[in-house]
Amino acid sequence: MLIIPSDQQNFINTDVILKEVVKEDNNELISQKKQVESDKEAVLVRFKIRLEILDDELWKGIVKERRELLKLGVSNIFFTLNESLLHLINYESKSIIAAYVCSEADLEVLLPVYEFIFGIRSSYNDPIYGKLIKDYLQTYETMRFIELENKWHFMIELCISMRYITEFSIENLKIFQKRTRYGKSLVSELMNYAFPSTLEIQDTINMSLFYDNVCGLPKSKASNFISPDKLNTNLLPFQKKAVEWMLKREKCMPNTLNSDEDDIPPTWEVSMDVDGKQIYYNKVYGIICSSIIDVKNTFTDIDGGILAEEMGLGKTVEVVALILKNEKKTASGSEKVFDPYTESYVIASKTTLIVTPISILQQWITEFSKLAPHLKVLHYVGVKNSSSDLSIKDLIEYDVIITSYNVLSFEIHHTKLMPERSLRYGKKYIPKLSPLVQIQFWRVCLDEAQMIETGVSNASLAALSIPRVHAWCITGTPVRNSLSDLYGLLLFLRFYPFNCNKIWKRLIDDSRNASAFISLFKLITCRHTKKYIGDEVILPKQERAILLLDFTPVEEHNYSFLLKQALEEIGFNDQKNPASINWKFDDFKDKMRHWLLRLRQTCCQMQVGTVNKMNLGGQLIMLSEALDVMLKKVNDTIDNDERSLYTLKFTIGRLYEGKNKPQEALDIWLPILEIIYDKMKLFEQEIEKAKQHGLIDSKNEIKNSMGTIDENTNDNYYNTEEKKVPIKSIQTHIRHWRNLAHRFTFFIATAYYQLGNKEKEDEYYSKAEQIRREILSETESKALFLMKKLSERAKNNEFVTIQKMNISEIINKIHSSHDKSLLNIIKKLNNQTDKINEWRRKIIELSLYALVDHNENVTGEEYIKSLDIMEDAYQYLEALRSAIASRIETLNGEKSFLTIVETQSRLSNQQTQLKHQLTCITEELRPVPSLSLKSIIDNSYISKQINDTNIKGKKYRKIQSISNFETYNLSEILKNEIKITVKLEKEISDLSYVHNARIEYYRQLQIISDCVAELDEELLEPQNYAKKMKELDEKIKSYELTIHSNQGRLRYLKYLSKTSNNESEIDKICVICQNIFDFGILTECGHIFCKFCMMQWLTKHQTCPSCKAEIKETNYYNIVHNNSKTNNIPKNSNIYSLNQDSKKRSDEIDKMFLEIKNIELKESYGVKVDMIVKHILWMRKGDSIGPKSVIFSQWKEMLDILHHAFTNNGIKFSRLDTIITKSGKKGNIENDPVARFKNDSSIEVFMLHARSQSAGLTLTNATNVFLCEPLVNIAIELQAISRIHRIGQNKQTFVWLYIIRGTIEERIVKLTEKKRAQFAEIYNNTSKNSYNNSNLNDLSEIELQKNINKLTNTTGEIIENNTLFYLWGK
Repeated sequence: MLIIPSDQQNFINTDVILKEVVKEDNNELISQKKQVESDKEAVLVRFKIRLEILDDELWKGIVKERRELLKLGVSNIFFTLNESLLHLINYESKSIIAAYVCSEADLEVLLPVYEFIFGIRSSYNDPIYGKLIKDYLQTYETMRFIELENKWHFMIELCISMRYITEFSIENLKIFQKRTRYGKSLVSELMNYAFPSTLEIQDTINMSLFYDNVCGLPKSKASNFISPDKLNTNLLPFQKKAVEWMLKREKCMPNTLNSDEDDIPPTWEVSMDVDGKQIYYNKVYGIICSSIIDVKNTFTDIDGGILAEEMGLGKTVEVVALILKNEKKTASGSEKVFDPYTESYVIASKTTLIVTPISILQQWITEFSKLAPHLKVLHYVGVKNSSSDLSIKDLIEYDVIITSYNVLSFEIHHTKLMPERSLRYGKKYIPKLSPLVQIQFWRVCLDEAQMIETGVSNASLAALSIPRVHAWCITGTPVRNSLSDLYGLLLFLRFYPFNCNKIWKRLIDDSRNASAFISLFKLITCRHTKKYIGDEVILPKQERAILLLDFTPVEEHNYSFLLKQALEEIGFNDQKNPASINWKFDDFKDKMRHWLLRLRQTCCQMQVGTVNKMNLGGQLIMLSEALDVMLKKVNDTIDNDERSLYTLKFTIGRLYEGKNKPQEALDIWLPILEIIYDKMKLFEQEIEKAKQHGLIDSKNEIKNSMGTIDENTNDNYYNTEEKKVPIKSIQTHIRHWRNLAHRFTFFIATAYYQLGNKEKEDEYYSKAEQIRREILSETESKALFLMKKLSERAKNNEFVTIQKMNISEIINKIHSSHDKSLLNIIKKLNNQTDKINEWRRKIIELSLYALVDHNENVTGEEYIKSLDIMEDAYQYLEALRSAIASRIETLNGEKSFLTIVETQSRLSNQQTQLKHQLTCITEELRPVPSLSLKSIIDNSYISKQINDTNIKGKKYRKIQSISNFETYNLSEILKNEIKITVKLEKEISDLSYVHNARIEYYRQLQIISDCVAELDEELLEPQNYAKKMKELDEKIKSYELTIHSNQGRLRYLKYLSKTSNNESEIDKICVICQNIFDFGILTECGHIFCKFCMMQWLTKHQTCPSCKAEIKETNYYNIVHNNSKTNNIPKNSNIYSLNQDSKKRSDEIDKMFLEIKNIELKESYGVKVDMIVKHILWMRKGDSIGPKSVIFSQWKEMLDILHHAFTNNGIKFSRLDTIITKSGKKGNIENDPVARFKNDSSIEVFMLHARSQSAGLTLTNATNVFLCEPLVNIAIELQAISRIHRIGQNKQTFVWLYIIRGTIEERIVKLTEKKRAQFAEIYNNTSKNSYNNSNLNDLSEIELQKNINKLTNTTGEIIENNTLFYLWGK
């Protein structure tokens, strides 16, 4: 009760009280109070307010006059709140009786009740939910006067009642649409006010709530369950409980739902109303009931549920046992039953249908052959793929039919679920109805049921439509992404009303429905976890070892170089701290993520990842070849940077020249020109060597472009192609240097002109012209050669001849019914012929127009004209290409849509008169839609007429003869025309080569012209001049530092190349101590010292001991001699961590490590790949075949490299990654990678990709798991390991992880080991013998529930921002 004292601010309307509330002449002093009908409704809220009346003279007079009437009067009122003002209003007259000012504390208590009363009262006239609320809810607001301790009070009673419901309807959910003034559902708030939750209120209903509470089965009386006699295995105790529970769900055992008649269905709860009556309420439905009978009328249970055993606990065995224990009594094949979902009659059967991912389908078949070989099992491949026409009668003879989700996706097109589409013409083919929707299966089981997710995919819709008696969702992770996964399962189970989206949303959107959510899924879900079942399952011991590897020198250098680049790009210094105080994570997080990925991939192998792969040439190379590629790249980088540096210095000279300081310009240019000449000479020598070795044949390269090269030249392709690539690179470099030399030479001549030195001016202009000719010679000779060949072909009339068709001759030979269509086609083809011939001639004419050179006394107008000719030739080429594409479509109906659209787009761009004309003509040449010569042949009306008539004898043979003759003639025409179009396509390709060669010549000419353009006069203005000079100086310094750094890097790589090929003792002698060393330092200036001497030197000096060049900490390289005797003696243990922590085992692992490392391979792929291959070979221990292993990586490229390495070293493997076939066709062991790995003893390795469909995959014949890289998301690692560490494994298993010392991999392992340590600490504080729902912290259980596809994307695992920052931080 709320008590509000009297206050001077309170107002009492005594007139209303006297005239309307306590009238003397009213015989019915007690108003007709609305009464609660106790048998039809229950009072949910009764709230009382006592308002003290100010005892002033006026009120004393009323009391004195009408004391008895005040005590007897009970009135209906309106109770209102207006901000802080409480009003009591007469129900009949609407007059204000009193008004009280409420404190904040009073309002906090009053507002919820007022919200309900006001909400209900204001809803009665609403057109949508008004009638429902009026029927469901009533308010009662009454007022009377009481006297306590000589003080009078208003006693206000507020009641809210709800009507009992005897049946539930989805339509009644409209009442939830009514909102309070604060936007919340009125009915939800009222029921939660009346029946507060007994559980701790959750923030949200989420997947954690499901996994924390839905585990195990309710305790029951001792079971007499006996395993099936024909099951070839023994069930574990928890498996027996699970099968017994499933049998009860299928109503196969007594006391199936509730052994106690008073037990209430899920989402319902029992309580008392305010009057003490027992009622049942459902917050999800928004209703109450007065009896348990009415409650049960609102609920219909299902025959089935969710079997959600944790991965590896034997769901397959439990399903097989269920099939054997609850077989349907044999029924006649003609028994028909009505299926309410498809609204059709179907054939009843004894068959269980199992739908599974294609990756584990063969595994199911194998398990049935082992566990219950007497069962008849069929692999159903779908209507589309079935080679044999199995009848429904045949199908229902099988005990089990197994199919895949892929098949089910296609099967949707053979059900009645696909909506009819409006078609212009009637269907030519009516899809065959799938047998899956014509049979009522005794049981339908969806394995890995989480794959149907929200229930809107084709597979889930098809599964939903399959008639069934019992339905089961089998999944170790029923919730992977969100709670919508569970909704998809309820849809398949047809669990009404929870398969209605409105009810589902009502259930999960309000966290106060947690108890209802739990009760629902506890009823239909069986879930055991490894932690819950305790000692019932004892798996063999698993050893997990993380071993440290050192990069090879080449890999170490590559990684260090990438790390340096990464730190610069993400704004970090060498100490891995932000280089600027203004550094912001959001500005760099994308780059941090990119570089983290690259560094992690580089730790696996230098070519893992798209960027890394392209960085080293795109093709897989060995480690020795990688060094050559890196050398070339560094050389190229230095070469490019030097050209950029000289270009900057050239610009400074131009500025000096513009300021009339030609001598200062010459002082810069002349020394650089000598360097450029030396560079050109070196590259020209390389070109000459290539010519001597026959690697350059300019004529054959030109012939190649015209398509006339001899076929025999392809024989040596694979031998010479790799050598041709660097030759092309040399040619590119020399072209760039020549361009630069031309610029320098030309402007040196102009500088001498300014100085008045005529002799030097002429000399350098002559040199510039010579260089210009050399630059143009390659493109000019190619263009002239191709033009000559084109001229000869045109002169000899070697182009294909296209004749126009004789319309009358063809029409006379063909039946009259084709006249109109055929006439249109022939006319179209003839029009195309005219234009193709015309445009081809025009292109040849334009392509033979003489090349123009600036230095041949050519005027600007002639040069512009030549460019216009090239533009016209281009437009005719595009028009010809479109015309040929249109001709092909006219002949055979094949659309070259992309060619036509691209051509039209290019022709319509920047319209000129010619372009506009060609665009219009090409559009006219387009064929009539759906009409082609081939379509006339294919749709012969004559054949139809013959089939539809009963003509016999000579007349029939005559018609048939005419038809065959016409078809033959048309086919011959089509065949000949197709041959011509193929030749035309080849010709247009040749013409394009000529055109492109001419374009390249003019492009090169334009580049030369641009290089000698006049200087921008604005740069010579004092302010701009100084600014530009400063800018150039800064860039020059930057380039000089970069070049110096790369030259040091080049020396180091050359050193590596030298020592890897031929290492002499003199290379290992330190010039300081004159001793042979194993570990040394190579400076950027190229000098080598032992590491000990150099470290001592650097404590006092910052220069090279030999040449006194400056040395910084980042400007030298650590080197190790590969043949060092100390190489096989580890300074520290190679073990990073080992879960079997004992000195003896650590020594064994160290010994094993050295034995593995000393194995020789044919070729090296990189330290980590080599070590995995060696480990597999080591495990053979003298045998030809070793124990089976699973290799796991999140990067396909890593698996590709291992694929190559295994093949090269005689290791047989099977592979399951994202390339997995999506065909539903019936396979065999040879085509199934999983079956091959299990059944072929010669296959030692199974390679598994993180994003492959590996859910449910059992590989217990393997005992080793190799993780190619450490993983941030432990779930990915655990789900890989769980493939071998599960029920059925009877041997000790091993998990091997090789990581690279001193890299980002160590940082990742440190992070994940920290997570494991935190988990171990929590787990050790939790009793092993008790199951604690509130503290479910079993790491493996939590991680195994996660959806791998949500943790990874196409580039690998997804790294969260906080983890990303940790991995990069110091």
